[in-house]
Amino acid sequence: NRTYSATGLQILNFQISPVAATQYDLMFSQRVIDKTSSDMLHSEGIYSGIPLQFQHALTSVRFSIQNTSNETVVLTGIKVYGAQDTGNFYENIKNENSLYSIANGTVAPYWDQEEHRVAEGEAYVAFQGSLPFTSNPEYVYEKADKENGDVVNMLLLLPQVLTEDVKIVVDYTVNGKPATKTVEAIDATPITTQASTPIGNGDEWIMGYRYTYRLLYSSESADKDKIYFAPSSDDWQNAGIYQIELL
Repeated sequence: NRTYSATGLQILNFQISPVAATQYDLMFSQRVIDKTSSDMLHSEGIYSGIPLQFQHALTSVRFSIQNTSNETVVLTGIKVYGAQDTGNFYENIKNENSLYSIANGTVAPYWDQEEHRVAEGEAYVAFQGSLPFTSNPEYVYEKADKENGDVVNMLLLLPQVLTEDVKIVVDYTVNGKPATKTVEAIDATPITTQASTPIGNGDEWIMGYRYTYRLLYSSESADKDKIYFAPSSDDWQNAGIYQIELL
């Protein structure tokens, strides 16, 4: 249900697909006022059409793996459930006569989520297969056909404040022995690194940001049956690095 008015684009009852393969990125373009051509420089020169600058309305969540222990660790599955999957999107242009600018406060897009959460039995499947953990961080991927190469797994979800309901479930094997770990996404702890400054406290999936949860199996994991998560974001906007310790 899409409408457009003086306050911009509105999408009601938008629902995230339960199947990761059929999820798609929702984007909206900035309103252009009093322009008939573009003044933006590109590699091919100045485009003659009206400029359209698109922004992501969703949150991207993906995973990476790393094993710094001497054990053989193989990832077999990742699921996410308990997240809100239905909401209403409002572009929320505050002054139709002003230049479109989020930075200057003339537009403040937001989501109004409905209280409908993904059930455990209908969890988003971010990965299902067999993927060995590597000594260096590596994105979780699935083998595709030779023409298209490997496919990096990611989920496109509603921006939302995280609660204890949002769970990440990881299935893996250690030296052939099956194991399962469940962690609350809200338990992420920001980590400051030279390459990243955390955005927020790890308790929210923000519109337009991509979060990468790193599954780290270490010698401490082997000794104490622990696995660590370290989510970060890149590509869209960088939200920093966060870590979750599973006890």
